[in-house]
Amino acid sequence: MKKMSLTFSFLVISINCFSQMLLHNDNDISHPLVVYSTMSNNPTPAVNSPKVYNIYFHILTEEGGSSNVGEAQVMDAVKNLNVAYNQFYIFFKYRGFDNIYSNEHINIRTPGNTISPLLPTQDDLHSFSLQNNHQVDNAINIFVVHNFLQIDNGIETVLPGYVSYILNPNVGHNMPNIFIPEAFFTTGVLVHEMGHIFGARHTNENGVGLTPINSSVCERVTRDPDNINSYSGFNADSAGDGNVDTYASPFEYEDADVDENGVYIGHQRDCSGFNGYDSNGNNLPYLPGVLYVTYPVPIKNFMNVNRIEDIQFQGEFTFNQGERFRNYVEDPINSQLALFATTVESLYEPFETTNIGGNAIISVEDLGNGYATVCRNLLEKHRFQKGFDYIFPENDGDPDLINVNINNIPVDINHSLDYPIIINQIDPTQIGTVTVVCTRGVICTEEEFVSGTDLITDFIGSYNFTIEQWDKLKVNDPNLYDYLQAHKYHIIKKVTETGVLYEVVVYKE
Repeated sequence: MKKMSLTFSFLVISINCFSQMLLHNDNDISHPLVVYSTMSNNPTPAVNSPKVYNIYFHILTEEGGSSNVGEAQVMDAVKNLNVAYNQFYIFFKYRGFDNIYSNEHINIRTPGNTISPLLPTQDDLHSFSLQNNHQVDNAINIFVVHNFLQIDNGIETVLPGYVSYILNPNVGHNMPNIFIPEAFFTTGVLVHEMGHIFGARHTNENGVGLTPINSSVCERVTRDPDNINSYSGFNADSAGDGNVDTYASPFEYEDADVDENGVYIGHQRDCSGFNGYDSNGNNLPYLPGVLYVTYPVPIKNFMNVNRIEDIQFQGEFTFNQGERFRNYVEDPINSQLALFATTVESLYEPFETTNIGGNAIISVEDLGNGYATVCRNLLEKHRFQKGFDYIFPENDGDPDLINVNINNIPVDINHSLDYPIIINQIDPTQIGTVTVVCTRGVICTEEEFVSGTDLITDFIGSYNFTIEQWDKLKVNDPNLYDYLQAHKYHIIKKVTETGVLYEVVVYKE
């Protein structure tokens, strides 16, 4: 059994810094992202209190196999979420990932898919994860499957992503689960599905482009709020996704309607045309709707839903969508969000701490009681998540913090250190701290000897010797050295429970 006898520490942090890319430039916006659109200058964390939510990933993997999705892909997904939402003061804390080994659940279907009725549904996968302790109760659980199959116009196709609120009896509440096929995991699909959790709707919601022509749910192209004609006028605040700055979009379009850069170049018109009646009740000539290309079609918006081919172009949120997110998370009606919320302070903490260099033995001392004091030079590595610009102001901007100020520190005291950290995306003027314990220095433990060997010879340097193997009882005999000193020369090698070797020569008297 190991016994800790001395602990010394110093901070060592290994981290890669990732630059933040804003997906929507808010510099020209005159009011902040707040619940009520009050006039102000640039949004600040004081106005927009940061909201932080835990996320945990589950990778469906064949039994006895390995997955194409590993830590690198998971960390990229974490980065994608934070880069997309940090501009709205919504942040995600990575809590880890695991592999769920189940041949039965690597492929799932929607409940309405009758072509593959033997496949489990997302609800079945949720139940399986609960039964096998794969559900994290205080986080948004993200399941990465091989395939998620749906029925589209009578044909079985892949569903790129889906959010389902399913009862988690551990918390007594419906909790959001995201399901994504691995082929779409590091695309904009995860950001899209997370948008639904925070109240976003599709940009072509409510029948955009549908017939009949005078459908009241059809979003019209005009962005002139003074044009309130009931048949052809402005309705962007009530139709589509309800956001004025996500322009109207055709419900369906073909490859020829979109160029190689994801720009809509088609010739479809909206549903604002109307053949009304004159004062005598006669039909007026039909007026064609307005071309969708009058304003940019939101193909690149994360919440666009039309063709799988358009996923490659996703990468934008608009200002009004950000307002919708803030309205949603601030609204007390949505108090269930607190079930997977966490603190801002958690973002300043590493998501993982691992020991490296722990087998660099400095000294081994036989205590004569069956134990040895083993001292190691220990180094810990702290890892921070992608999607944030971390700054360590006491390290002159060097993000690698290995071997920082490790000299001239006494090694005979317990030590911990509060290390300052700045996260630009939260507040570049706010310095947080991480208290780090036992991360750099000399760590000494007491370890029991478990075996050994004795090389016995008449005199040192002789080629005539015998080797005796010792078990735990023999190697820990308190009278061993006294006995050996009376019989020849001995080169003793004793091994501790962690495999540390202690060697000593015993001379005969």
